[in-house]
Amino acid sequence: MDLKQKKKTIGIILDIYSISHTRMITGIQEYIQEHNCSWDIRVIDTRRLSTPTPFPVDFDGIITPQEDPLFFNQKNSTVVFIRGDSTSVTTPQNAVQISHRTLITIAFKHLLSKGFKSIGLASCSHGPSRRWITRREEIFRQCCSQHDIAASIYAPRLCIEKDQMSLLKDIRQWLLSAPRPFAVIALNDARAMDILQCCSQNNIRIPEDVALMGIDNNPTICPFMTPSLTSISLNYRAIGYQAASLLDTHLCDSPPSPETIPFDAFTLIERKSTDISVPQDPLVQNALQFIREHCHSPIQMEDICTAVNSSHTTLNRRFQAAINSSLHEVLQRERLQRAKKMLTDPSMNLKEIAYSCGFQTPQYFSAVFRKHENTTPGQYRKIHQNPVGQQQPF
Repeated sequence: MDLKQKKKTIGIILDIYSISHTRMITGIQEYIQEHNCSWDIRVIDTRRLSTPTPFPVDFDGIITPQEDPLFFNQKNSTVVFIRGDSTSVTTPQNAVQISHRTLITIAFKHLLSKGFKSIGLASCSHGPSRRWITRREEIFRQCCSQHDIAASIYAPRLCIEKDQMSLLKDIRQWLLSAPRPFAVIALNDARAMDILQCCSQNNIRIPEDVALMGIDNNPTICPFMTPSLTSISLNYRAIGYQAASLLDTHLCDSPPSPETIPFDAFTLIERKSTDISVPQDPLVQNALQFIREHCHSPIQMEDICTAVNSSHTTLNRRFQAAINSSLHEVLQRERLQRAKKMLTDPSMNLKEIAYSCGFQTPQYFSAVFRKHENTTPGQYRKIHQNPVGQQQPF
């Protein structure tokens, strides 16, 4: 057989239990099929690989997101790295380089477009192998500086991150100290889950009190959270495809010089966790904040107007112009949102819920609920309530 036709042995070295890494494998497979590559693929799980252990075979080529010194010693192998732009490289390498700058900028601009002037980054603990975290924080600070926004970053210590109860308590303090309305970019979808759990346990509404978005667009998490999570897809399939293409180019007797290919083809997937717009009228903002903080009590229109030092006519006109709703409609909507959440708790009766949501009588509560929801509070409860002792979904 002609040596040129001999199959190349290719090692794909990654975490086989990572959803993002399995998507990369899908992209690699697509490239192989489309270009009829004569490759003998060997997938190796990095979690079973230690640096002193030699590879079971001599690879002609390697694709990996792992930047371990082990791979630099493969003198007879062509290695393609998948890495972020936070990596310091002293020697030329073949790499598909993911742009953290583009990633954070997309998230930041999305929240700016919603009218937010208070934006925070929910980060993770730092470490020697977590340069990408520092890089994303650095870019976030730059975005804040460019738009004259105070950079609020939550970065827990490692000891807190390992203790879920301490972590949620820490997150709660950070969220409550932030100026409202507040929006959060979570460093990844897993951190967004922590934010959602904290908000659920502390009656912080998403997106009304805190808008939230993640990064990675994990298909087993984002669509099924309550509310569903806005996130950015890194398009790992395309990253894998690009890595295979780069490897194919350099698997020859006279390969070109090592090259780094930037990758920034990310996609924003908007869901309910950022489905809100912040009115730019400061009078409306202040009135909305007062309503959300006091809708549990029997406040009237006059109370709201007094709180923001405005007449009812002026405030109602400004509400119509800013959010196309009357002052009364907004107050009713906020009370009903609170009631629907409380109806999922079987330990509270309807009378308690009515008074806890600012309605003067249970009868009036039932009438308003039926008018807006096309069902009674009791029927809504049968469909949506959680079993006793079970936390609300997050």
